[in-house]
Amino acid sequence: MKILVFGSCNIDLVYSVKSIVRPGETLAVGELNQFPGGKGFNQAIAAARAGAQTVFAGCIGSDGEFLRRMLNEAGPAACSPWRARRVRRRSKWTKKAKTPF
Repeated sequence: MKILVFGSCNIDLVYSVKSIVRPGETLAVGELNQFPGGKGFNQAIAAARAGAQTVFAGCIGSDGEFLRRMLNEAGPAACSPWRARRVRRRSKWTKKAKTPF
């Protein structure tokens, strides 16, 4: 079976802190971890690991080389995402929910 996956590919940044931040408070980050993410990326990895010839149609920035390696190592896949020349990172917090999106 051949599968073409169009979708997103993200680097999820997970910050560890000692407690939930209160309004007006600033906390230092104890640890920062990066994890692969994105619906399209996850689907392409799963399909390739299941044995399908998989192509991921998406874009990976220069900071996401580990994502490209994961796609290539996932199995019998021909995963070749486009490489972005510029990477735009955005970390935005809403005043209402106090959670990143």
